[in-house]
Amino acid sequence: MRHYVTLNQVGLCIGYQSSSEEILDDSLVDVSEMVEDGTSIDDFLWRKYTEGIWSEEKFKPDPPAPAPDPEQRIIALETENELLRERVAQTQDDVLFIFETIFA
Repeated sequence: MRHYVTLNQVGLCIGYQSSSEEILDDSLVDVSEMVEDGTSIDDFLWRKYTEGIWSEEKFKPDPPAPAPDPEQRIIALETENELLRERVAQTQDDVLFIFETIFA
């Protein structure tokens, strides 16, 4: 069994996978030997891999922001929609004025 970790653009491990076959992919690092020597595959998660060396520190992402209250979200969207309606109306008035000016 082969064990691979997935790196993002800055070399941070963001996932892992195992396969019965070799996988050739530049975004994957083969950690099979380390796993066979006792390192848990999930221990690589959030560690940085730079020039063949794994960081000791884990760079866990910030937790996602809590979802807004549905009622507050509705109010914000209704407010935004009203502003957009006003802008559309103003744009239509401007276009009408231009046409009246040109073709009058």
